[in-house]
Amino acid sequence: MGPTNADTVLERLYLVPYGRASVLFVVVAGLGMGLFLQGRTGTAMWRALTWRVLLLLVLGLLLQTLTDRVNVILATYALLFLVAPLVGGLRTRALAALTAVLLVAGPALIVATGLLIPGVASMEEGVSLTSPPLAGLSSFLLTGPYPLASWTVPFLVGMLLARADLRDVRVLRRLAVWGGPRPRCWGASWPTTPTRPSARGPTTAGCGC
Repeated sequence: MGPTNADTVLERLYLVPYGRASVLFVVVAGLGMGLFLQGRTGTAMWRALTWRVLLLLVLGLLLQTLTDRVNVILATYALLFLVAPLVGGLRTRALAALTAVLLVAGPALIVATGLLIPGVASMEEGVSLTSPPLAGLSSFLLTGPYPLASWTVPFLVGMLLARADLRDVRVLRRLAVWGGPRPRCWGASWPTTPTRPSARGPTTAGCGC
């Protein structure tokens, strides 16, 4: 609850943490998936992963079909869970390098797409069961409220954290000092598509359920 515009100093202060919880949730999802993949390979891994992906995908599409007043992130989680095994075998340095590249290239690609392709930036709705296939694919990848081009980054950061020794007190202190500002910084710089003021606020504050 609260203002979604930034006309006054108080409104700007309110918007500093507004909608950043979604970024934190995706980091935690990446951390959980990184731990999930440890010790799991082959058929056993895919069997345990597939039903989770299908459940999140179906629930996300169904919930988005019921309303257009919030953005449901569940389907994006499903796709991120599919990405995890593809990059989970990378060495830590390679995974960190991929994350750094996406941190810069992902948002740049989203902005470039909106500028170069007329009308694509207006595709602000989340994907539902009634979405046209091409529009749905575009929304998932680049133009939607939670595009993979940018939201893959915090997910991969979570997977990197899963490789750290989280039982080491020094590691935990570093995470507390350096990790705290990260979700706010990511959220503040996240490229988002315009939204209808009468329907909902900034897209980063959509339904993170």
